[in-house]
Amino acid sequence: MLLLTALETIGLVRDLVLIAVLLLLALVLSVGMILSLLFYRRVTETLRKSERTLDRIESVSSQISEDILGPITTAKKTVFGIRPLISMLLRTGDDRSK
Repeated sequence: MLLLTALETIGLVRDLVLIAVLLLLALVLSVGMILSLLFYRRVTETLRKSERTLDRIESVSSQISEDILGPITTAKKTVFGIRPLISMLLRTGDDRSK
């Protein structure tokens, strides 16, 4: 029969509790790692979707810039280029009437 003294029993219980705590800690760390990997995969997927959305928005905005703002800018440059000519012609016309 195996009889233990009080000190041996306390040492045995201490060792068993230490083993149980370490196993629980390993379990918690494993679950934490699994949850963090799942969270990472979900966040990565969301970031990829948002990146594709931003690429589409950039494509649409550049197309709008080329199709709408391009002709407006060209017309504006043309008007500002013709303006001195019109001013000169109007001044020349004023000189003839005098």
